[in-house]
Amino acid sequence: MKILIAEDGLGIGEVYELMLKSRGHIIKLVRDGSECLQAYRDTAEALQDISDKEERQHPPFDLVVLDYHMPNMDGLQAAKLILTVNRNQRIIFVSAFVRSTLTEAVKQLPSPVELLEKPVDLDVLVSIVEDRRAYSEFMEKKHAAAKQAIDPSVEKLRHLLQDRSK
Repeated sequence: MKILIAEDGLGIGEVYELMLKSRGHIIKLVRDGSECLQAYRDTAEALQDISDKEERQHPPFDLVVLDYHMPNMDGLQAAKLILTVNRNQRIIFVSAFVRSTLTEAVKQLPSPVELLEKPVDLDVLVSIVEDRRAYSEFMEKKHAAAKQAIDPSVEKLRHLLQDRSK
């Protein structure tokens, strides 16, 4: 796969790059959202120059991995602009801000994106990059675990409310 990674954390980006390169992927690593957008546009333009009309519908990268909090342009702004170039682009946010910021913010994007919370297990990252089903299964398990943790509290609340109404 051809993957564009935007990560301002020097060590983190390099770890992603090394891990994914070791699996045979072609990686372009950039340090902020504006570099990401420029690399994306440059690659898209180069592909348009050499491809026929039908191939232009395909994204210039198989995947874009974005951090949220980066200098010059955050990941959400970069994602919005990337999706204006190609709505079919697969994007994964890997960020510490998934719960506090991104979960609601990504709803304003014109296409669905995937979210992973830092710190992310590298094996999980590789599985999700290489297999979308792995991401779906991961999220289902996460939601099931969260639901199990909430259900007892909800039941207690129901009982309390029922007792009050008597």
